[in-house]
Amino acid sequence: MPELAEVEYFRRRWNPGVGRKVEKAFLNPKARIGRDVEVKAMTKALVGAKLIESLAAAKQMAFRFTHGAWLGVHLGMTGRLEAGEADREPTPYDHFKLTMSGGKELIFVDPRQFGRVLFWQGVGVPPWWSKIPPAI
Repeated sequence: MPELAEVEYFRRRWNPGVGRKVEKAFLNPKARIGRDVEVKAMTKALVGAKLIESLAAAKQMAFRFTHGAWLGVHLGMTGRLEAGEADREPTPYDHFKLTMSGGKELIFVDPRQFGRVLFWQGVGVPPWWSKIPPAI
């Protein structure tokens, strides 16, 4: 499991996407990381949406977009978030990718697929985010 400092580090790795619009969203259909995600609904909500902010609580991350869309990320044991240029050479472990305006990509890389991606769209914060206990 990632330590709290690692979660914060990887949350910040996606900050180059803040203020940019999503041009494409890709979730590998064979990857376990998106096992509970309705891919069509997620793609429809995210494409054209702008990343507003990133948050971390406990060992979870949340990324808030316009139109009430949220992504949740848990790294699991081997997951990591990367940001790069759109022409970056993909790896076999790139299971989730957002192509952003300005040629940036936000990528969830997870060799062992113990991590998880969640999606939610609605008013307020997602139920899975509001259930995280406060930091002590």
